[in-house]
Amino acid sequence: MRRTERALVEEYRSLMASALERLTPATAALVAALATSAEEIRGYEDVKRANIARFAALTTELVSEIGVRWEAGREPGHAGWKVAG
Repeated sequence: MRRTERALVEEYRSLMASALERLTPATAALVAALATSAEEIRGYEDVKRANIARFAALTTELVSEIGVRWEAGREPGHAGWKVAG
């Protein structure tokens, strides 16, 4: 279990680094949800394993949605962001 916990720390750091690169007003709530998702990993042994599975499913969904919203907020062929108004 300790190896899994150590690996989760690195995975979480990587997820957050990627999410913060895509932080925009459109993705802010999703990035915040991703940031708090690690709080779900609690308990001992079987309880923790089940919570890790839920964490993995949740983060997969959030990362996907962050990518979708980030891409939607960019102009095709342009490195900048769309400006509202």
